[in-house]
Amino acid sequence: MLGTGGNTLSPREVTSLLIRLYNTQNKYSILLIGSHGVGKSTIVRDVAMQLAKSKGKTFVEISRLTTRSAKTDTKAQILDTDVYNHPNDYFLFYDLRLTELEPQDLMGLPRIDRNPVPAVGIGSVSTYAPPLWAIILSIPDIEGILFLDEITNIQRMDLISAAYKLLLDKSSGNLKFSNNVMVISAGNPAPQDKYSRSAAANPLPAPLLNRVIVLGVLPPTIEEWKQYMDRTYPNQWDTSVYQFLTVQKQFSWDSPDIVNRNYETYENEPTPRTYTNLALISEKLKDYPEQLKSAAIGLLGSVAGNAYYHFVTETTKNVTAEQLLQNPQLFTKIADLQHRDIIEIAHSIAAGYTTDTRRVNNFFITVLKNVPNLPATQAENMKDFLLTIFNSLSAIDRPKLTKEIAINGLLSIWNSIIR
Repeated sequence: MLGTGGNTLSPREVTSLLIRLYNTQNKYSILLIGSHGVGKSTIVRDVAMQLAKSKGKTFVEISRLTTRSAKTDTKAQILDTDVYNHPNDYFLFYDLRLTELEPQDLMGLPRIDRNPVPAVGIGSVSTYAPPLWAIILSIPDIEGILFLDEITNIQRMDLISAAYKLLLDKSSGNLKFSNNVMVISAGNPAPQDKYSRSAAANPLPAPLLNRVIVLGVLPPTIEEWKQYMDRTYPNQWDTSVYQFLTVQKQFSWDSPDIVNRNYETYENEPTPRTYTNLALISEKLKDYPEQLKSAAIGLLGSVAGNAYYHFVTETTKNVTAEQLLQNPQLFTKIADLQHRDIIEIAHSIAAGYTTDTRRVNNFFITVLKNVPNLPATQAENMKDFLLTIFNSLSAIDRPKLTKEIAINGLLSIWNSIIR
């Protein structure tokens, strides 16, 4: 499927394995193969952050080559001298997108070292002035991960040679990295493989593959993607995108219709990355339908983009209580309704509690779980919605629903609503 002999893992499995492999003494280099946009770079960065946390160290994402400072997980700025002076306090992460670089960005610049060995009469020799990031990664016993992205898409042989030296020898120029630095690379499947749309992806030579651990990376499930969005962009993304994916799964990134479709040259396609980008902008475009349509097609391609556009612009007033009970994830389609319409639906759902307890409980729990992740206005609407359902129940049924809330571990959220 990905050209890895069937050795394919979910994002969660890859994350767990990389953490375990890092904690071994050898720290073998890794090659991740997966389709574009499935989250390979996100996985590696998350691994570095988890390792830093587990070791009680500050996660440091070394900046690009133009600065001597680095970003940390606390958003503070530190200097390279801080790392030099207190290497045991930091866990380093450096992300190199290989297709954007020159060989000297990886190996350093040649320089003349004058009078290096005066005792034997050698006046000068040539050597390399290594890049700053490589000097930092070579600090004895410093811990970290060097990530080489798009290794299969390099077209220049001189750059390929430099990248292979980083991956295989764990060195830049004449500078050897710390034994506690792991090098992880990532690339796309070769063009002949089913999940590749990258004509630029080059098969890597067997001698290189024989010296690394090769792992195929599957795309996340829809639920895994939602968990990532909630964790990374809390209350900042449009949950209608998740709703669309759960209701119309034929437009998700791993559906056969999407995977096997022939796309035009510059037509985008649905991937976890493009759905992430859509979820971060769509809420701001819903008052401008034609612009929303263009943005959705520009991110997802014509088929999925048009489907999402029609999903979010069709009349939400036609959503009934029965439809909500059949598919609780449809609750996002009523979050923007007028207050009186929301209350009317709430009364209809509450009226069926005695005869349809299981489905009403399931719907109520689904909405309650998602309230903390909704934008502020929608969250307030749905709180009123839930309160109306609860208050419309009989004195006998309210304790039953409260018990269901407790069983699902949601009492703290519910108590914050009823206060």
